[in-house]
Amino acid sequence: MIDWRTLAEQLDREVDAQFGEPITLTPMRAGSDYAAGEPDPTRPAVNAKGVLVRPVGRVVEGSGEVERRGDFLSRVVETEMILSVREDAVTPARPRRGDRVVFLDRGIAGEIAFIERDVTDRLRMHLVRIRE
Repeated sequence: MIDWRTLAEQLDREVDAQFGEPITLTPMRAGSDYAAGEPDPTRPAVNAKGVLVRPVGRVVEGSGEVERRGDFLSRVVETEMILSVREDAVTPARPRRGDRVVFLDRGIAGEIAFIERDVTDRLRMHLVRIRE
């Protein structure tokens, strides 16, 4: 009998080896209404490898500032990025909404908007790009 789970794990590791890039996931604790969040000391930061997928900029619901230009109001478009990562690589941090992910080789960062699973059971972290 074929152990499909072992084969899937081997494939995941090969995907990360070929296409993955180093990240640091830093757990964050929410700030007050007017203050930024801060690192959460109860959960450890983790270094891992993940695959970045960067779709064309799209408005993320509930985000973006409203800007006035003459008689028009427009919503500032924020870029959503998707990070595909093995769950076991980030489990110690217990990732959740609001945590910060830094792509070390690119010098860019994102905040987790939400997390879902893909068809191969990897975590898909939807990130809103932030300035570090």
